[in-house]
Amino acid sequence: RTNNSNTPANNYLGGLKSGTTDCHSTRFYKNNVLTISPSLNYVLTSIEFVATTENYASALQTSSWTNATTAKSGTTVTITPTNGGQNVVAQIGATCGFTSVTIEYESTVINQKTLTGISLDYSNVQTEFEVDDSFTYSGLVVTANYSDGTSVVVEPNDISIPDLSTAGTKTILVTYSENSVTKTATYEIEVEEPVADTIYASVDKVYHPGETILSFDIYVVDNLGNEVVDFEFAYDEYVFTYDDAGENGEEAVKVFADSISYSSMTCDLEVSVSRNAYVNTASYDDSLNRSLTGVTGTAYTAWSGKTLSSGVTYAGLSAGGNGSIQLRTTNSNSGVVSTANTDSLSIYSVSLSWNENTNAERKVKVYGSTTPFSSAADLFNNNGVFLGNISCGDSSAFIFDDSYQYIGLRSDYGALYLNEITITYGGEGTAENVANYIMYADTDNQCKTKLDVAQGYFEDLSTSEQETFMSSNDYVIASARARLIAWATHEGKTITIDSNGKYVISNSIKMTGFGQTELSDNNSIIILFVICSLGAGTLSVCYLLKKKKEH
Repeated sequence: RTNNSNTPANNYLGGLKSGTTDCHSTRFYKNNVLTISPSLNYVLTSIEFVATTENYASALQTSSWTNATTAKSGTTVTITPTNGGQNVVAQIGATCGFTSVTIEYESTVINQKTLTGISLDYSNVQTEFEVDDSFTYSGLVVTANYSDGTSVVVEPNDISIPDLSTAGTKTILVTYSENSVTKTATYEIEVEEPVADTIYASVDKVYHPGETILSFDIYVVDNLGNEVVDFEFAYDEYVFTYDDAGENGEEAVKVFADSISYSSMTCDLEVSVSRNAYVNTASYDDSLNRSLTGVTGTAYTAWSGKTLSSGVTYAGLSAGGNGSIQLRTTNSNSGVVSTANTDSLSIYSVSLSWNENTNAERKVKVYGSTTPFSSAADLFNNNGVFLGNISCGDSSAFIFDDSYQYIGLRSDYGALYLNEITITYGGEGTAENVANYIMYADTDNQCKTKLDVAQGYFEDLSTSEQETFMSSNDYVIASARARLIAWATHEGKTITIDSNGKYVISNSIKMTGFGQTELSDNNSIIILFVICSLGAGTLSVCYLLKKKKEH
C-alpha cells in the first residue's frame, strides 16, 4: 500500500495494522506490475483473485495481462494461463483491492526417477602404467543408476587426470551429473618404475660380399632408450657371401635370428647386403671454385645446376669471401653437394686446396651417398653417410673406400675458405673391380652375355692386378675367378700367358706332344712347349699335323 489510511482495503492480507480490527485485504495500484512464475517441473493451470468490491474486480480483470485470458464473476476474477510453463504478467490498470488469491498448478514430472549413483566397468581399461606414460581411460564404461531400479550407460562429465611422474597407486575420480544431482565413483591404477625388458639392434651400413660384420658395428638399445654395450653377438666376424646379397645392386635383408643377447633378453639383427657394382675406370677430375658458383661477397647464396665434364651436376649454398668457396655451419645449411650423375660414375677421391685465411683448426666433413642430394641442407638433416674429415691444410686425396656416386661437403665448425675442390671419378682398374663386374648378378647364360666384356676388363688390368686376380684367396676375387674360368671353359676358351707375360683369354688349342697347362682355381696357366729332341719333335709335329688333316 502507498498510504497510512486505516481502511481495511489498505491493509496487507497477512497482518493487522495497529489499532484496527478488520484488516484482511491488500491492494494493487495503477501501473503496478504483477508477475507469477511457475517453478521448475511445474506448470500454472489457474489463478483466482477475490476482490473486495466488484469495481476492484473489474479493474483487475481489465488490466493488461500477458500469457493469460481473464474472466470475472461478481468479485471473483479467474486468470487462465495461455502457456502454463511461462510467466503470467499483468500491468495493473487501476486501483484494485482483493482478499485472497488461489494459484493452481501441476507437476510436469510423471513418476519422476532420480539419479542414485554410478557404477564403473574398467575391465577393458589400462590400469598399469609406467612413470611418464600418457594416461588413458579408453574402454571405461560408466553406468547411471536410478531410483526406479533402472540403469543406463552414460558419458561422464569429468574424469580426473592422475600424476604419472611418480610411481604408486593412483585414484581416478569419475563424475556424472543429471537434473542437478551429481554422483561420483573411483577406480585405481598402478604406476611403476619402467623396466628394461626388450632390446633392439641395428647397424648403420650396407654390407657387401666378402665383408665381415663385427660386434663393434652393431648398436643396441633397450626399450627405455638406454644404449647397451656389453651384449653378445652370436655371429661375430661373420663373412657375407653372395648368397646373402641382392643382385644388380639391390639390397637383400640378412636376418641373424636371436643373435643379440643381453641379460635375459635376445633380439634379431637385420642387415642389408648388396653386391658392389663395377666402377667405370674412365677417370674424370671435376674442379669447383668460387667462379663456378657465381657467388661473390660474404652473403651466403644458394646456387645449383653446375654440370662439369664428368656429367655430374653440383649445387650448394656458400659465400665468396677471400675469393673462395666460403662455408660455415651456423644458421646457414651451407655446403656443396652433387645432385645428378648421368653415367652413375663412382667417386674415387676428393682433395681440397685451402685458402690461407682459414683458421688452422677448421675441418671439412665428407659425405657419400648412392642417391642424389637435393641441396646442401641434406647434410644437416642426417642424409648421406658421414665418411670422415679433411683438416685444414691437408691437400692429399681423401679416398672413398666404398662405392658412392654422390658427394657432400660441409664445414665441421665455423667459417672456412676453399680455393678449389677437386673430385675424381673412376680410377685405375683393379682385380676387385673386375670381380665386382663378374659377380654382380646370377642370371643364366652370363657366359654368353658378359664374357666378352669381362675379358676386356681382365686383359686391361696391369700385370700386378692380373696376378692378384689369378692368385688371391680373397672371397670376392676367388669367387669371380672361378666364375670366369667356368665361363671361358663353357665357351671353349682358356686363360693363358702371352709373350709379354700378360694373362689373356683365347680359344683352346690342344695338340698331343705339346705341353699346355690350363688355369685351375688356384694356379696360373703357363703354356710350356717341351721339345725333347729337335728331330723327334719335328717328326712328332709332322705326324700330328698329318693325322689331323686325315681326320
